[in-house]
Amino acid sequence: MKLTTALAIVPLAVLSLAAPLEQRALPTPVSAATARTYLSQSVLKRDGTNVVTGSNCAATSGHWVSPYDNVPTTLASDLDIDHLVPLKEAWVSGARYWTTAQRQAFANDLIRPQLVAVTDDYRCTYARAWVQVKRHYNLSVDSAEKAALTSILNGC
Repeated sequence: MKLTTALAIVPLAVLSLAAPLEQRALPTPVSAATARTYLSQSVLKRDGTNVVTGSNCAATSGHWVSPYDNVPTTLASDLDIDHLVPLKEAWVSGARYWTTAQRQAFANDLIRPQLVAVTDDYRCTYARAWVQVKRHYNLSVDSAEKAALTSILNGC
């Protein structure tokens, strides 16, 4: 499916930035710190090659290339794990109406391009992934967001 067609399917809504993000409403399978560590390590192992782990099973080295800026690195400590569609954006786009299980699936999704290992220009790839995540989770876009995504995708 063409991405501009996929974007047309994403519901358009007026987003309520006043809806406060309730971190408690985005549960994790275990403690938040443990879950973040597990997710981070899973993403590092998934996105890297020749990943070496220490005695605590944490990735220490390997080879990664940031999809945002195409910068390679060999140190896991150089990377941050980001949600492509941030939790706050998901919340104001409809996640506040989800069940606990749906919120958990979104926050911990390792299948779609939702969690990525990045260093600190890849507009087309980012916009495509953003639309895929929004569409899969039936999250809405506001008119400014849709216009920006349409402009980017039309130039790809």
